[in-house]
Amino acid sequence: MSESTNGNPAPPRTKPFSAEEVQELARDAVNQAFITVQDAVGATSGDFASMYFSDGALMESVETFRRMLEAYAEAEVTNARNLKEDER
Repeated sequence: MSESTNGNPAPPRTKPFSAEEVQELARDAVNQAFITVQDAVGATSGDFASMYFSDGALMESVETFRRMLEAYAEAEVTNARNLKEDER
């Protein structure tokens, strides 16, 4: 079984990721980045982040970050699929 970078076993994947699932992975990664910062400073809610990122220019930066993570997730999915095919 493979292991994720946080040390927890990654569940086996038996079906391909859909485009929607890749988008969800990217959204989850963006949210986790914010949660990591909030946890480090002891924030108890995401209210400040919502207010902070309500500025249109900042939201564009968040969207750019999400698109970057989506492209990375797509590349990881492709790489994992290629590795599985090579194992056959």
